[in-house]
Amino acid sequence: MFVCVQCNRQMRPKKNGYEFIELAGDRPYKLWSGDLWECQECGQQIVHTDPRQSPLAEHYQPIFDDLSTGVTTTAKEWSRK
Repeated sequence: MFVCVQCNRQMRPKKNGYEFIELAGDRPYKLWSGDLWECQECGQQIVHTDPRQSPLAEHYQPIFDDLSTGVTTTAKEWSRK
């Protein structure tokens, strides 16, 4: 279960198979597919992936550019800042 911290409301799945690009610094690194969840009240969204998942493609693979065309969501590196 995912809960919106802002609204205290349970989130619902909006789209399965939502693709996004993981960044390494400012460069595309891996293409992933996750599930897009949304708060029914305020519209806040998250993308959830399972830890057992593997990326659809990585930057060094020839198919990466073709598969990532049109993907607009990116995941920046995590930091403690």
